[in-house]
Amino acid sequence: MGFRTVADDTEVGWPSGIPHIVGNEASERFSFYGMKFILWPYLVFLYCQEAGLGEACGDVEGLSESGPGKLLASHATSTVHLFIAGVYAMPIVGAWVADRVLGKYRTILWLSLLYCLGHGILAFFEGALFWVYVGLACIAVGSGGIKPCVSAHVGDQFGAANRFRLAVVFRWFYFAINLGAFAAALLVPWARSRFGWSVAFGIPGVLMAFATWVFWLGRHRFVHVPPTRGPFWGSVADRGMLLRICGLFLFVAVFWALFDQHASSWMQQGGAMERRVGRFEILKEQMTAANPVLVMLLLPFSSRVLQPLMAQWGFRTDAFFWMRLGMWIAAVAFVVVAGLQWLLDHGAMVHILWQLLGYVLMTLAEVLVSVTSLEFAYRQAPHGHKSLVMGVWCLAIAVGNAGTAIAALLSGLSLFGFFLSFAGLMALTAIAFGNVVPLLFPGKESARSSNGVA
Repeated sequence: MGFRTVADDTEVGWPSGIPHIVGNEASERFSFYGMKFILWPYLVFLYCQEAGLGEACGDVEGLSESGPGKLLASHATSTVHLFIAGVYAMPIVGAWVADRVLGKYRTILWLSLLYCLGHGILAFFEGALFWVYVGLACIAVGSGGIKPCVSAHVGDQFGAANRFRLAVVFRWFYFAINLGAFAAALLVPWARSRFGWSVAFGIPGVLMAFATWVFWLGRHRFVHVPPTRGPFWGSVADRGMLLRICGLFLFVAVFWALFDQHASSWMQQGGAMERRVGRFEILKEQMTAANPVLVMLLLPFSSRVLQPLMAQWGFRTDAFFWMRLGMWIAAVAFVVVAGLQWLLDHGAMVHILWQLLGYVLMTLAEVLVSVTSLEFAYRQAPHGHKSLVMGVWCLAIAVGNAGTAIAALLSGLSLFGFFLSFAGLMALTAIAFGNVVPLLFPGKESARSSNGVA
């Protein structure tokens, strides 16, 4: 049975393959975030063991800026962000393979199998640092390679008559991502504390295998857009638009340098905080569950409350306005966590729930910057280069995380100085963004975003 290669332009309902894509995305995001949320403490544990520090390194749950484990904590932070950078550098390769060689469906399917292998290596080779790096490399190639293909594959399912549903499906797509992340943030750290590292890494592997199976089941429901021939970078006009999009993403990269620190430096701060609530103890990794929950709350808030308020107050609420506002909010979020760190450094007992203020601000910034830039990029991408532009969007995340990895190793700053430096960098970026980006896209300021706020 042959596959459809073009969407039905007369279909006004939902494409039949969408449930398979959304289900696959929720399960895949559980697997990725479940592994990511326990990676920093696992690396601290392994580096302590390799250095022969043992208990002198400090309890992984309580590791802070003091003691012999401080440098190893910075090393773990750097490794986490290098891994994230690798994940988000690979989409440019996956985009080329999908657009020019295999097509999106086969690229997603085959790289998902490599992804599953990486999870299996982490689960079965507990304590072996070499195999940890091998497993992370497989996950980086698998997860990163499919990333631009999945979002572009969503767009491929819609024809002219039902393309108006695209903004809604991107919201559901983002909802699925955060639902998977929320479940992972609660379950996987708990499994690690109860059953150990192998079981904790095995659970994401099982979910990734399920995600692959769900995607395969939808193969006859999908539109399979075949790979196209010709220069990867397209015509002169295409290259001009791609270069302008790259200019936009250079500013967005700084935002990602801040955002992904909830999986490293914010976790390190949480280890020094009071974490008991009555009879229960909040694991510092579980605080990351706040982000996906807040995304699911703040997406409708941004469209139903924030947008009307800003319009009433006379702001010109175009896509660039929301991205710039998100950058300012991210800067404030890091001022907040810097303030919490200042209190900790001066002997105050600070409860980990105070980090929720930082999470609220950072998540609102994510809704405004990430969702807006994702759909803006898809809409502006030249025809035949949708996966490529998604890959460039991901490359911006890689650049931001690579910068954080370098800063963690070389800055020598305390956590307070580290947070405050990133807050200042984000503020300067927001100022530059407001002056430069509108010049790159004349006439595009009114472009709508999938979060419904522009």
